[in-house]
Amino acid sequence: AEAAWGHAPKQAALAKETVQEEWMKEQLELKEKLILHDDFNFKFDPSDPSATTLTHVAGLDLSFVKGTDHAVASLVVLEYPSLIVAYEGFTHCVCRNPYIPGFLAYREIPGLLQAVADLKKKRPDIKPQLWMLDGNGTIHHRGFGLACHFGVVTGYPALGVAKSLLQVDGMSKEQVQRQIEDCSPGDHVELWGNSGRVWGHALVTKTNEPVFVSPGHRISLNTALQITKEIWASEEIKKRLPIPTRLADALSRSYIKKAEAARGRRR
Repeated sequence: AEAAWGHAPKQAALAKETVQEEWMKEQLELKEKLILHDDFNFKFDPSDPSATTLTHVAGLDLSFVKGTDHAVASLVVLEYPSLIVAYEGFTHCVCRNPYIPGFLAYREIPGLLQAVADLKKKRPDIKPQLWMLDGNGTIHHRGFGLACHFGVVTGYPALGVAKSLLQVDGMSKEQVQRQIEDCSPGDHVELWGNSGRVWGHALVTKTNEPVFVSPGHRISLNTALQITKEIWASEEIKKRLPIPTRLADALSRSYIKKAEAARGRRR
């Protein structure tokens, strides 16, 4: 705590509480701008691919150097529907905000925005119409996860694909496992909370492990699911994550691995 906050433990606890209050206030203010219906500049019709005008999908991810605040934010843009890589880039960043559960965006968004800025600078001709983030959208304690935060501050249509379930509103991993027990790859189940709200969907993948899909901004619950399913199903290989976030994750982890190996050789 002392390293993270620059205070003695008691002061650190007070500082952390103050920061949480400030971040929660800002989250709720940003949430007022959240759009959870389809509000994008392309057509998407899985029943009629010829009518679809979605041409570029971006995947964003951020990976940390173990035990440090140093991270690599990576961005991959794919042509759609071919899923050919049109751009890939990464940027080193230092995430100075601490990780506090429920406030992941405050640690990762600055680095992700750097990666977006790099794309605009290097390839201004490439303009993704949809952004997929490795994390949650509306599946969040206050219904405003990483993908929502990113979408609102950038204005971009976004959705979240998470590898693990954030257990909010009474949802549990055990409950989801029971729901998907008899499902096949490509099936999905709605994620109902005790409040009666559908927070997102659990999509059963080709590895029989679910991923958790939820809207981020300017996209509806069902369209977020349908687009994720179409992208995921278009690959023949058995992978759990859809290719935009999977490639972004692989890119950031590869860079970190090479950098750590190089440091080891210099010792």
